[in-house]
Formats: sequence, C-alpha cells, structure tokens
Amino acid sequence: MLEQGKTIHNLGVNHTIKNVFGISILDQINLELNRVE
Repeated sequence: MLEQGKTIHNLGVNHTIKNVFGISILDQINLELNRVE
C-alpha cells in the first residue's frame, strides 16, 4: 500500500516537472534510446 502511494506521488512529481520544463527526464532518456537504435 505504501509502495503504491509512493508510485502515485512520483508520477505526480514527474508530471509537474514535465509541466515546468516541457519535457521530463524520462522522455529525454526515451528519446536518447530511440535515437541509438
């Protein structure tokens, strides 16, 4: 139950970061991985 709450919190934080910077760190990593392939 606590783990699930932490995951939801992290998703909220990632969403906030995306709103502020326009792109999240995870999105940036995905772009890098896609470019390598």
